[in-house]
Amino acid sequence: MNEKADPIKFHSVDTERPESFIQFLDARRDIEDELLVKKLVIDLLDLKSGHHVLDVGCGAGVDTCSIASLVAPRGKATGLDRSAAMIGEARRRVEGSGLPVEFIEGDAQSLPFEDNSFARCRIERVLVHTPDPRLVVREMARVTQPGGLVVASEVELETCFLNSTNEDLARRIPQGIADGVPSGRAARRVQRYFIEAGLQDVRLVPRVVMNKVAFLKLALGGRVQRMVEAGETTADEVEAFWEELDEAEGNGWLCSGIVCLTVAGRKAN
Repeated sequence: MNEKADPIKFHSVDTERPESFIQFLDARRDIEDELLVKKLVIDLLDLKSGHHVLDVGCGAGVDTCSIASLVAPRGKATGLDRSAAMIGEARRRVEGSGLPVEFIEGDAQSLPFEDNSFARCRIERVLVHTPDPRLVVREMARVTQPGGLVVASEVELETCFLNSTNEDLARRIPQGIADGVPSGRAARRVQRYFIEAGLQDVRLVPRVVMNKVAFLKLALGGRVQRMVEAGETTADEVEAFWEELDEAEGNGWLCSGIVCLTVAGRKAN
């Protein structure tokens, strides 16, 4: 088990071990399906040179920088995150790049920007970690210019599937993660939030993200460890669980992943 990263605690990064969350975000970029989702988000944003784009919950800023490179030289990307550690890391990484990008510490539920400030606004894997995802979507719509696009991408946590013969453990792990974050079932409601926020031409695109065992250990290790500590399973049972998934990957029959829902909408003119 990996005790360093515990994505269930992304809503409290600065009181935990920020470096472990940065490690988790970087590890996502080693997964082909994750990169395909990121490409989907970029495609749905329909970026043009000169756009000013807001990246809500930017983390270490890798995606924000990618956006900045696409809207340069006349455009700009602004990354916002509530974590001071993440903003510090993002600023460190972009230093000397010359990219038109800035990073701001702030709350997604109360964006520190005027109405109609951005041509595009995006958020990825953040809504489940916020107490009021509906308010976040409303704030994103508020700061987007008329005719501008808003895109949100989120995983439906309870759809996590693990091809373990320990079906009880494989079922309880994702359920516990969904229960453990502030809004663990937000993904299935994002489409509704977009429509309620007045966005038009709302479109939902589902994708399945298949994961490697190393990433599963990084993502699920904290939850499994808490289950052992709570007496909900045993260390031997968990060891057998991971051994079977390692065997599955080694022999080519690993089938473990999660459903990701990406929603796009346009602000009325």
